[in-house]
Amino acid sequence: MNNDPSSLADALPDGWRERLLGLYQGQTLTLWTLDRPELLMRELFTLCDRGTDLSDCLALQPTAEVLKAATPWLDMQDLHAE
Repeated sequence: MNNDPSSLADALPDGWRERLLGLYQGQTLTLWTLDRPELLMRELFTLCDRGTDLSDCLALQPTAEVLKAATPWLDMQDLHAE
């Protein structure tokens, strides 16, 4: 399991928790994942920040419209803005 994205929890768009998708429901464990738009944002953030996860971004097959919608959020996350 990867808990690394938890650091972005406060930065994700409003309502992301309501859009979580259930992955697994057991007797004592429930696993959730981000919905596709937020998952893509997280992967794009990692790509821009560390240069990794390009294959994950491509696997999500984002449309130009989805990428355009994610751009303002990515701009706000840029800690290296000039």
